[in-house]
Amino acid sequence: MAYRNEKEFSKSSELLEFVLKIVIRGSSRILGIDLESSDPTFQKNEL
Repeated sequence: MAYRNEKEFSKSSELLEFVLKIVIRGSSRILGIDLESSDPTFQKNEL
């Protein structure tokens, strides 16, 4: 049972990270800040 909870937690944390990236990317566009050029992780995870 504990193992299943760990899997669920890692899934939800991955989802949370994904959502946060979208929110940060969206708000940076709204604010006119170009995060993608200054943050190398955005270029790696480009969809």
